[in-house]
Amino acid sequence: MSPQTLTMLFVVLLVTLLATISLHRLHLLSMLLLMEALILTTVLWVLLTTHLHTPFILIFILTPAVCEAALGLALFVMITRTTGNDMLKSSALITG
Repeated sequence: MSPQTLTMLFVVLLVTLLATISLHRLHLLSMLLLMEALILTTVLWVLLTTHLHTPFILIFILTPAVCEAALGLALFVMITRTTGNDMLKSSALITG
């Protein structure tokens, strides 16, 4: 595949993920999963377009994504225990 095709594919995937996030704002778990997919898509795009094929770069880039996933899971457990569900409208995080 040419670099232009890969770039166009990833742009379409990123726009699709962002549109899905904006449409499915009810459950915290679906939001966290979509954000994780967004980060992994961005990492794949960076790795494929910059031709960095060393494993150290991959580990260096994915380490913040793993930390973000762990923090998201801790937040999910805390909100679910506090409110009894994972609906964002029932929690006090989003007002308005």
